[in-house]
Amino acid sequence: MFVLGQFGSATITAVEYTTFLQKNFGSAAPLIAKTYSLSAFNSTPFPEFFAMEAIIADVSYKCPAHRALNLAAQNGVPAWTVGWSRT
Repeated sequence: MFVLGQFGSATITAVEYTTFLQKNFGSAAPLIAKTYSLSAFNSTPFPEFFAMEAIIADVSYKCPAHRALNLAAQNGVPAWTVGWSRT
């Protein structure tokens, strides 16, 4: 949904993926590219699209939630999370 809003299509090139990483993560782009390697998304019909969707979802939701849970736990508040998989 987020990627479609920006690109208007699920067909995204590897160059567009790299540009997306550089624009959004600067010097951390190589680390993000390694963490969200396109080869990990080869089982999908559009690897670049699904990688970008995963990155945006994690940056927007998973990472802030993880930081909040860690802060709660550091302050003695019981905290837990649930994980799921697309497979």
